[in-house]
Amino acid sequence: MSSASLSGLKAYIAGAVILKEGPASPKIMAVVLQGSVGVFRYYGMKNQKQERVLTQGNIYGEFSLFLGRAPEHTLVALTDSAVMLVDRDGLQDFFAKQPALAVNVVEELCKKLTNPALGEGEDSSEGQIKSSLFPEGHGSYTLPLTNTASLIFPTKTTCPNCGFVFDTLTVFESRLKRDRTDPDQRIRYKEIEPMYYEIITCPNCFLSASSGKFDETDKSAAEQIMQAVGQYILEISIQTGVDRDSFTVFAGYYLAILCAPYIYDNHQLITASLWLKLSRMYQDVEDSQMFLYSTQKALEEYVYCYERLRINDKQSQQVCFMIGEMYMRLDDYNKARQYFFMAKTNKAGSPVLQRQADLRIDDIRDALHTQKEAAKTSEPTK
Repeated sequence: MSSASLSGLKAYIAGAVILKEGPASPKIMAVVLQGSVGVFRYYGMKNQKQERVLTQGNIYGEFSLFLGRAPEHTLVALTDSAVMLVDRDGLQDFFAKQPALAVNVVEELCKKLTNPALGEGEDSSEGQIKSSLFPEGHGSYTLPLTNTASLIFPTKTTCPNCGFVFDTLTVFESRLKRDRTDPDQRIRYKEIEPMYYEIITCPNCFLSASSGKFDETDKSAAEQIMQAVGQYILEISIQTGVDRDSFTVFAGYYLAILCAPYIYDNHQLITASLWLKLSRMYQDVEDSQMFLYSTQKALEEYVYCYERLRINDKQSQQVCFMIGEMYMRLDDYNKARQYFFMAKTNKAGSPVLQRQADLRIDDIRDALHTQKEAAKTSEPTK
């Protein structure tokens, strides 16, 4: 086989060998675009061993491509898969057409060269490539995921967009036990945080939405959704079912923000809620910078909803309360008090939320008093 025929996008049926280990094999890099690919040592022998699985966005063969090393593993399609192969002859075209992915490949190779503990194809960042999906400042996090069998059950989900079937985890809502409610209306549950499982993301086409809306997505929006999220399919890998990880949770929310305009009416209400929940997750991982960033984004969306959308009185009260809460987080007590007052005096709204808004106004009064007393004690003595 000539080298010119090696580079390019290729399809493999389940069980097909993509690349064989050993010095006789071509020195190429493989980028998984769809499906699952097994990484084997001693494939076809008695001591055959599967070391790991590559999924969408994962890369194998950086050392082979850039350093001329013979591949140490055999790659086998575990499911029907699409894989981009890149050899030396196709490298220039790869850099020209996939610059973001190419830069990340070089970054991963540099990390592995400086860390001998990382082998060929092993990931230095939990199997994920740094992606432009996330805003600057977003880091690597570990959420307290609780895959407890008594609280979560696995199900099969069919993507309404592309028809791909994949595993999901669903929370038993009837078994949730409330612990407390935070001032910003976040309900805390014992043992589990349902918010981490709320967004469903198709690992094939990246359609993302809340569990209640995912199955109802209109297929007519498929092309628009692909335009919104398709560029990230080469950059990241979504883990499903029991393999769901913290990276997938955060990625799901950011993908859901991009999908929302094509799924929901008055999508700004949904987008505001997604940013709010992201702020809570950043709070959980103690990233204060990203907590404030996502708070500001949530505030912008809630203000848009209040000023420009036609919403009913109950929604208006809820939006005013959340605007007040976002301003309070940002230490703008005057604006926070203004919106809490509107939530409090909304007679068509919820009495519970009216009372909560009143309590937040009291909290602002206490905070301002504390600031005033602190300023007095810091004044120089005459």
